[in-house]
Amino acid sequence: MLYEAFLVALLGMAICLDRVLLQVMISRPIVAAPVIGFLLGDPYTGLIVGTFLELFWADRLPIGAYIPPNEAIVAVVMTAVAVYAGKQWASHRQELIALSALLVIPMGIIGQKTDTLIMKSNDWLAQRALQDAQNGKSAWISKGHILSIFKVMLLYFLIIFSGTLLGLAVFLGLVPHIQASAWQALRILYYILPLIGTAVALHVIHARRGVPVFCAVFLVILIIAQWLQG
Repeated sequence: MLYEAFLVALLGMAICLDRVLLQVMISRPIVAAPVIGFLLGDPYTGLIVGTFLELFWADRLPIGAYIPPNEAIVAVVMTAVAVYAGKQWASHRQELIALSALLVIPMGIIGQKTDTLIMKSNDWLAQRALQDAQNGKSAWISKGHILSIFKVMLLYFLIIFSGTLLGLAVFLGLVPHIQASAWQALRILYYILPLIGTAVALHVIHARRGVPVFCAVFLVILIIAQWLQG
């Protein structure tokens, strides 16, 4: 479990770096979650988690000074926890995805606070770079850029690593004590989640017409097909 959490944190760190450096959209849940699922040998669960979260975050755009909750951290940790728990209790995969959503989605707020601190510290580094440029210390400017990147990588790694281990520990301690009625409630929640996500997507369909509709239709059809198969 420790080794898997380390691998998840390492890959998740690289994915989350896209939010502040690369910005090629690999940090979106619809991409990040299946990648983590593939790493752990269960891309299907990763796809389900990624589609759920992509819908939930359809109206959370980083516009202006607004910093949205960190969807990449949630996607990485939620996928890792859901996949690992699904391997332990294979008969309750759907319920465990719903439970992981309840436990892990609040981590987006932690990621949001972290992103705010990163941006504030970058302001200090930018002012330091201006001072170094005025003093003719050009070498320190490049060092400041490198320091900023490593700072972001370290923070994301620590959050994902500790969040994954904590989530797995909670699951290992909680799941064996879940009663039949609670399993039934979680199963109902699993089918309600795409409806909530679809409602969010419809709310912002005028701004982002393509991706939310595709994710909503795909997820609804997938859930219906899975229900019919069962």
